[in-house]
Amino acid sequence: MAPTAGGQYHWVAMIAPESSAAFLTYLSAWVTTLSWQAMTITASYTSATLLQGLVALTNQSYVPRSWHTILLMWALTLIVVAINLTTSRTLARIEGLILMLHLAGFFGVLIPLIYFAPHNDPSFVFTTFSNNGGWDSQTLAFLVGFPNVATTLIGADCAVHMSEEIHSASLVVPRALMSTIMINGVLAFAALVGFLFCVSDLEAAVEASSRVYYPFLEVFQSSVGSTLGACIMASILFVLGFASSVSLYAAASRMMWSFSRDRGIPLSHLLVKVRC
Repeated sequence: MAPTAGGQYHWVAMIAPESSAAFLTYLSAWVTTLSWQAMTITASYTSATLLQGLVALTNQSYVPRSWHTILLMWALTLIVVAINLTTSRTLARIEGLILMLHLAGFFGVLIPLIYFAPHNDPSFVFTTFSNNGGWDSQTLAFLVGFPNVATTLIGADCAVHMSEEIHSASLVVPRALMSTIMINGVLAFAALVGFLFCVSDLEAAVEASSRVYYPFLEVFQSSVGSTLGACIMASILFVLGFASSVSLYAAASRMMWSFSRDRGIPLSHLLVKVRC
């Protein structure tokens, strides 16, 4: 009904009670803007540390350093920004390619993982709960771990912030939102269940995170019995993670621009300028 780059805070301005509309709109605008900025840097950090994990997996003598991570994050960020500086039509084609890679990568990782790995009993997958973080209760451990799975649905509103560049946005954007949640929800659940069936040594996977950052790298290696195979599977995830950064940065920039257009951010007069 109201497809704008600002998304949520414009809708709040439309439907909130008049007495509190200004405050709630300003609050939701800052929350949304900062959230998108946090998501972009999180995506860069995840891609950088995954790349370091791949290096550590193949080279036992490599010791990851924090400054390595920072430099990799800057390099990945600059590449993503360069891609986003292309025209909207080119960006749309790139994002279409990302969707195909996303679907192909799902099968490219899950099929060899399930085929080569020994399988756990269903009781391990559906009834076993672990508390490796030392939390006070299993319930608290579950709530802490749950966001890791829920992150597959984060960024579903990306299409909202691109809506001013989409034809028939009032129809296309809602369809994109719903299809994103449905597709990623199904794929994420299938990947999670399949992965849990293939975890042969949970303690070894958790311990490996101190060296390769991510326990799934150890699971990949032990499942396929090959460091090369594990690296290929993890490389697919790295490419997909890096590719998702392109869409994240695109949406985050539109969100900040929209808030600047409404003069809600310091130095808005500089951020709102668009050269055609």
